[in-house]
Amino acid sequence: MNEMIRILIIIVLIYYLVKGLLYLLFWQAAVRSEARGLEMKRKRMEMRERKKQRRAQERNKEE
Repeated sequence: MNEMIRILIIIVLIYYLVKGLLYLLFWQAAVRSEARGLEMKRKRMEMRERKKQRRAQERNKEE
């Protein structure tokens, strides 16, 4: 009986270890995905700003 309890405890500990590792991996993936999204958003905003500046320069040249 004592051996069965040890095996059960080991199985439960392994389960929670694997579960914790999976949560850690998913969290890291979410953080990386968020960082990529923010970087893409920043680049889009920079491109919009550049387009606005080009349009303003073209308008100034025409006048």
